[in-house]
Amino acid sequence: MRRTGKMKKTVFRYVSFALVVSVLMFLPQVARAATIFGASSGGNTEAHSCSADVWFVVVPTSLDIDEDDQIDIWFNVTWYDNRSARSPEAYHYFKVNYTWETDSDYEDTNLPPSTGGNAAGSSALLLRTDPVDEYDTLGITWFASITVTVPYCFDSDSKVHGIGLV
Repeated sequence: MRRTGKMKKTVFRYVSFALVVSVLMFLPQVARAATIFGASSGGNTEAHSCSADVWFVVVPTSLDIDEDDQIDIWFNVTWYDNRSARSPEAYHYFKVNYTWETDSDYEDTNLPPSTGGNAAGSSALLLRTDPVDEYDTLGITWFASITVTVPYCFDSDSKVHGIGLV
């Protein structure tokens, strides 16, 4: 008797599995929104030379997307403060933002908020767009700045790029 119950469960599992597979195979393919790698840039700040730099890493001129896809935009950042420990504060700031016809957003960071000499680090900012439309242009801006309090200095750099969504 036990064997029969076990056999029924096994047969039921196989039939259920076969039914699910059959339904999935024969249903018309429905386009689903996806998340697509869009662009990547790098940036760094350096307190000793009071410099900020941004450069392109991977920035295509167009992306093949489907309606309502989302696009990931990366900003890989590093900061250096090679001055001696207990130096006056230096503020490192990084920002990436996007704009397109009906939407805009940004991701920014003060990582670390400030340094006082003998410090370095890195981080990655990820900005994911809201669902986008085909045949539009996505504008992206990457920005880095450094401010040292004493002696005062400020430097910044930015890169702007447009990606056609096709």
